[in-house]
Amino acid sequence: MWDAMPGLRKYGVKAISYTSRTVTRIFPGRSIRVRKGKVYLDADSGNSAEINVEGAQVIVKGGITLANRIVFMHNYVLHIRKVGDKILSDGSLWIENTIFFGNLGTLSCLNIVAGGTLRGNVRMIGMIYIRDGSFIGDVEEVEKWVHLSDVSGTIKGTIKRIGETLFLDSGTYVTDSLPRIEGGYAVIKDGILARTNGDRWDLSQIIQHIANLKNDQEIFLFGSGGSVLLGPGAHTILFKEGTDTYSRSKTENIISTNRFYILRDGQLKEVRLRISNNQNISIEPGKFYSYVRLDIV
Repeated sequence: MWDAMPGLRKYGVKAISYTSRTVTRIFPGRSIRVRKGKVYLDADSGNSAEINVEGAQVIVKGGITLANRIVFMHNYVLHIRKVGDKILSDGSLWIENTIFFGNLGTLSCLNIVAGGTLRGNVRMIGMIYIRDGSFIGDVEEVEKWVHLSDVSGTIKGTIKRIGETLFLDSGTYVTDSLPRIEGGYAVIKDGILARTNGDRWDLSQIIQHIANLKNDQEIFLFGSGGSVLLGPGAHTILFKEGTDTYSRSKTENIISTNRFYILRDGQLKEVRLRISNNQNISIEPGKFYSYVRLDIV
């Protein structure tokens, strides 16, 4: 038997048995497969991802989708780890029409859609995207951005640090402690940022938690009707454009249909963006886009 199944000798029968017994308490048994000395989780997306259990740590390699189910992690912590660099969903967890109770350790992206709910805490995550779903819990750190895009999307809890920015297109973000936004700007459109008692956070309070902008820092902004909160320190910013004439018209529309604010002398001040006379911006050869420099007036 040992000669016929070298995978068992390599990975160990006890480790495989422990992993399979543990994950079948968390996920449906039909989702668990053992192949070539490894345990795999068949996700609802149709993909399979290797899964290991190390003590209280449940580690999934790749990306998984959980749909139409209830998941209890009990005393375990779920990690989603990347296995490559080119697959968009690699290292991601999608929660669709699913209630997930449990804590997350590290993962690249958390996507909650189609009425999904996550109740638990997260240590470190690359990005959070919530459409028509909800996240209830605390987050130590978001490396890039947090995006609420639908009126049915909600976040309730504390996010200590956001490495890039907050996009609050719609939905509700309820917290008694505002995150530190390191990317130098935040975009708030139709979304609501409120305390647990129902009072809304003022823009002047939110902007105090935004770090400095750097001159010629790239800003990502789309659509209209937003309040764009800019950190102090910069006199110019960059927008990315296509190389066609329409892209410049689109940029002009964006800067005229959104409102921009900075904090000066402790007061919230509205500013304008104006296309700079100096457009000497270096671009790597072969890129299909260009940049436009904007002066903060």
